[in-house]
Amino acid sequence: MFPEENIDLTVKNLTSAVETSKEVLKSCSFDFDAKEFVVKDGSPVLVDNLEATKQWIQKFLATDLGTLEIYNGFKFGTSYKKMLGSKSLDNGYIESEIEREIREGFLLCPTIKKVTSYESEKVGTKLCLEISVELQGGASLEINSELNA
Repeated sequence: MFPEENIDLTVKNLTSAVETSKEVLKSCSFDFDAKEFVVKDGSPVLVDNLEATKQWIQKFLATDLGTLEIYNGFKFGTSYKKMLGSKSLDNGYIESEIEREIREGFLLCPTIKKVTSYESEKVGTKLCLEISVELQGGASLEINSELNA
């Protein structure tokens, strides 16, 4: 009735395959404005490759570093909201620290090879970002986003 294989070995092999993969697996489409998954005819809409990478980036930028337990052990997200109100940190330091977090954090995505350009501008409490990344297959991706306090 149950498989005779060693389940621990099977899980270890699957985990290893996912960790060494150079592609993003399929993901459920998420509407970041409405803050809900996209559902069509009662089923979640799936995205892969470029669209999944875009969603991964949006999720990274929308996540506050250290606030979600699922990302413990990974430096997933930015500390922009935490640093913004600090009177002991100047804006230059905050912007350079956010850039470092993004450049290092984006490499957690298996399809991103490197961040090729990064521009930021502080407008009020928002940090407006223009980021270009090179993907593993050689394609590039442009991201325009805002970090809000």
